[in-house]
Amino acid sequence: MDVPFSLCQWYAGPASATSATGTFPMAAVPGMTLPTGWGDGGQTVFECAPGDVQPFRHLSDVEVVYLHFWIEERSPIAAFDPETRRVTMARPSRAPLVGSFGSQLADYYLDNVWEELSEPGEWYLDRSAGQLYYLPRVGETPADTEIIAPRLLQVLALEGDLEQNRPVKHLRFEGLTFAHTDWRHPSADGATIYGHSRVNRHSRGTRAAAAQAACDVPGAVALEGVQHVAFEDCVFRNLGWYGLSLMEGCRNIRVVGCTFEDLGAGGVKVDGAPARAGESENRRTGLIQITDNTIRAAGRVFHSACGVLAMNAHRVTIAHNHIHDLFYTGISCGCEWGYQQSAAHSNTIAWNHIHDIGQGLLSDMGGIYTLGVQPGTVIRNNLIHGVRSAHYGGWCIYPDEGSSHLVIEGNVCVDTAEGSDSRENP
Repeated sequence: MDVPFSLCQWYAGPASATSATGTFPMAAVPGMTLPTGWGDGGQTVFECAPGDVQPFRHLSDVEVVYLHFWIEERSPIAAFDPETRRVTMARPSRAPLVGSFGSQLADYYLDNVWEELSEPGEWYLDRSAGQLYYLPRVGETPADTEIIAPRLLQVLALEGDLEQNRPVKHLRFEGLTFAHTDWRHPSADGATIYGHSRVNRHSRGTRAAAAQAACDVPGAVALEGVQHVAFEDCVFRNLGWYGLSLMEGCRNIRVVGCTFEDLGAGGVKVDGAPARAGESENRRTGLIQITDNTIRAAGRVFHSACGVLAMNAHRVTIAHNHIHDLFYTGISCGCEWGYQQSAAHSNTIAWNHIHDIGQGLLSDMGGIYTLGVQPGTVIRNNLIHGVRSAHYGGWCIYPDEGSSHLVIEGNVCVDTAEGSDSRENP
């Protein structure tokens, strides 16, 4: 049996959990002035409603996962005071502990709770004892059930020498399965991350979360400084980070007919060098084809991850993909806030079927989301439906701040929390 990234210990007790998502609202945040919006956080303490958090067995194994705006944050519990109902988290927050603009405190749930191990298929990890508990499904026995507990963070890395302009070239991966990797906060414990030479762009430090779209989360299969490489009819599943990352200096890459499923983050991440003075052309990323893929059941750990995330890249074709069952945006293109120069241009997003995203967990999302100036970029003939946000901002097509020089035409957009598209950041 492959242990999936479904949140088996998503704890929702009887006190105040909402029925839609099984999450709790925070009752109070000491020292935080309301109302407040997006900004620097640094909070480590909140108060829960009676009964929502308890003196659970192995309390430090329990994680608080709290949701606000367009990101999730995740931290182990450091302490809990039943008298004051104060929960102390091991990691300070990236943003204020609000779910949206104003006085809406963040929603949260608890992961890895021994007391909630009750349904077949659920599991619990006792880290201190090094023991895994699993409740079998009907027909499963110890003799015929395979349990896979991954230790690797990445299964394949291709790294060319960008400084010497010596890329890795001319490889083709066909019909392979890439599976079973662990997850953790990027660089939280100094683990080596391949395919990300600029480590400072991909580290959360001590904070419980970092950037939008989980863009700091690496790929389990990671490429940097790679040219003329193809992944065809491959399967990426049971992976703790993004399935595949195409980073600086990647050009002429094909990702065609692949299946990405049961992922801690998203399916494919593309992120080249930004448009800055002095950046080497060797670090530019473009001429990428991401077509005819299925991306589903993603964002199981990093909820803010996208099905396909294309940031500092040009001439990326994202077409004929089926993307569904995520908690944030289906396809995100662009990187720079406002109207500054961007490396994103001449990209095509067409004929994709995107549905059942958001699912009421996060806010400020779109089936297709763009950011910044992107001359020559076309969004055409996509079918988008079933977009549900937590508090605001569940659009089909969302041109956010600075989005300009776009062609948006012929898309079918129905069944959304908000209007079909947004012209400005709320």
